[in-house]
Amino acid sequence: MDDMGNWLARMDAPHEGQALAKPAQAGNAGSLDPYEIARRALRGRWGWAVALALLTGAAGALFGWRAGKPVYRSEGLIRIAYTVPRVMRQDAQEQVPVEIFQAFVQSQQAVLTSRRVVDQALLDPAWRKTGRGASAAVIQDFAENLKAESKPGSDLLTVTYTDTNPNVAAAAVKSIIHAYQALYSGENSQIQQEQLQALEKRRRELQADLDAAQAQSRAVSGEIGFTNAETLYNNAVVRVTRLSSMLEDIRVAMELSKGQVRTPAPVVTADTTMREYIASRDALENKLRALEAAGYGEKHPLVVETRSLLQLANQRVERYGRQLQAQQAALASQGAAAGSANGGLSGAAALVGLPPEVLKSSEQSISKLYEQARAEMIDLGNKRLQLENLKASADKMNRDLADVTQHMQTLQVEAGLSGRLNVITTGEVPTAPFQDRRIQLAGVGGAGGAAVPVGLLVLMGLMGRRYRYSDETSDLSSRLPLLGILPALPEHLDDLERAADAAQCIHQVRVMLQVGNRGEGSPAYLLTSASPSEGKTSLTAALGMSFAASGSRVLLIDCDMVGRRLTHGFEAEDLSGLHEALAGGSLKDHVRKTATAGLWVLPAGRGDVLQAGTIAPRAMTRLLKEAREMFDVILIDSGPVLGSVEVSALAPLADGTVMVIARRQQRPMVERAVRHLESVGAKLAGMVFNRAESKDFNRSVSCSSLRSERAQQDVQRATVLRGSRHSRLGPVVGCVALLLPAGEEPENGGK
Repeated sequence: MDDMGNWLARMDAPHEGQALAKPAQAGNAGSLDPYEIARRALRGRWGWAVALALLTGAAGALFGWRAGKPVYRSEGLIRIAYTVPRVMRQDAQEQVPVEIFQAFVQSQQAVLTSRRVVDQALLDPAWRKTGRGASAAVIQDFAENLKAESKPGSDLLTVTYTDTNPNVAAAAVKSIIHAYQALYSGENSQIQQEQLQALEKRRRELQADLDAAQAQSRAVSGEIGFTNAETLYNNAVVRVTRLSSMLEDIRVAMELSKGQVRTPAPVVTADTTMREYIASRDALENKLRALEAAGYGEKHPLVVETRSLLQLANQRVERYGRQLQAQQAALASQGAAAGSANGGLSGAAALVGLPPEVLKSSEQSISKLYEQARAEMIDLGNKRLQLENLKASADKMNRDLADVTQHMQTLQVEAGLSGRLNVITTGEVPTAPFQDRRIQLAGVGGAGGAAVPVGLLVLMGLMGRRYRYSDETSDLSSRLPLLGILPALPEHLDDLERAADAAQCIHQVRVMLQVGNRGEGSPAYLLTSASPSEGKTSLTAALGMSFAASGSRVLLIDCDMVGRRLTHGFEAEDLSGLHEALAGGSLKDHVRKTATAGLWVLPAGRGDVLQAGTIAPRAMTRLLKEAREMFDVILIDSGPVLGSVEVSALAPLADGTVMVIARRQQRPMVERAVRHLESVGAKLAGMVFNRAESKDFNRSVSCSSLRSERAQQDVQRATVLRGSRHSRLGPVVGCVALLLPAGEEPENGGK
């Protein structure tokens, strides 16, 4: 282990005399970045981490190298030469075969990788020589490694196969090309010829039906003498509607001339709007009759639609007729029977003055014209529907004919393919790997292998429930600030430089307590720990000497009625002390002067461990009040928080409680102790991290160490360090005593 001087020489000291406290309180644990968390978890384990990382990284790299195998790819090329001269012409009539041929070439990549070709290839002698067989697993692997590609506008097909064995890759390409060639030879050509003959027969039938439909359509168009049957039909509908309106006007005029009471029908039909509704209804009726005459069934979509529209038209006529009749009745009651709702009788009123025989003759003439126009409209509707049906049939036959023609052209291309296949390469044995990932896999394996032990060590550090370094107490820093760090010292220390540095750490803790005490009067500090043997008694005695060296009158009180280490350290086991002072209510005759100037001690007294429970807060308050009048600083050494009774009684009375946390102490115990002190109302002054390793000092902020030539040359001080009675209280007490003025040590029991 490096000496204390070397520890402090590596410290990051911003300036001379900066306090040792709070070396790792730059941030809470929750604000640390992942790198800082990992670094803290690996502190003290770097050697193991590097060694294990190198070992497992090498094993991972070797495993990755062996796991990765080079992949070889064999390639074969097939040219499909479509050399019909007319295909190369660029006029519009010859573009269709060219497009069909290019689409066919591109579609062959699916044929080359189809199950039919793969099954045939596995029976090829070239593949059988590989010894792979033709099991289901082999078929699946074969299909996954086989690729076929063709570029748009090119007549080349590229067949590739990848495998870890170059000979297998070449054999696979050869067997695929052989199977593909066999697909377009032999009985396959005969099947294609039969298909062509069937398609040709179907094409002739469709063409004959199309010619017949077109001829019939021309004949129907010739009968009506007009190419646009829709226009003729619409004109006929308008004529029928107009004649119907005129006929209704004449009949209304005849009724008015007779002076008879009008029936609802003629009055209503005299309205202009009503005549339009009736004309629309009549047109739908005519259309329905025309559809029925043309042979459309009851469930035909046109018949169903027309009947629905006719029903709506009838409902509209009836509804509007009822409205007009209501208006007529209102007018008649007011003496205006000669009028008509909405001025609708204007046409009939103009005919009222004509003789009855003229009206009768006009009615007969217009009725005859109406019947002729209506018959003509029905005939035109039938022929129009017939033309529409013929056109729909012709369109469907044209589409079918185009499909058959395209299929025939495709089969013709395929039928001539077997004589135009030109195998450029059948798949050569590759000499170099197509893909070699061994280096990458070795790198990944090495990184993964190295990360495993490092990750485990980091996990161990994160899951560790013991304090190893002072900055790990940062989770308590908001409630318990870090006052200082004390190094781990051997029982027999004769290194003067190291002892001086340890004493300097004690003085830093004392300075932090003095800076933190802003009140008036003599402060009383309680020193405790979560569990026994964490160094609180040694710290109490060392701090007492440090306060005394600074010119203060210091009283040390041993309130640890079980351990009594402070009493044993000052060899006051048989002397009266705290037990007797509590009983008498005064410190008089119980305080003992020590060998250190300005330092007094109140031992535990002659009571046994059962007297620990007799400490009462009221009696202790009286003693502390008396001690504050006699001394400048009172340091109380108590038992551990989780193992004694007196702490709960003394902590609320002290001006500050100092927690001693030793390295390797369990976190849960410290947290429980702090919560207990807070629950009893203790004023927490801070904590001291004890038995720290040199690595903890490397990251702490501290002042420069004391390295005086005088300390190195003072042999008498070295003798005091090795043989002083203070060494019974721990090596840190001896280190502090080393820096005190040399002199004779009086008897510890002197007053």
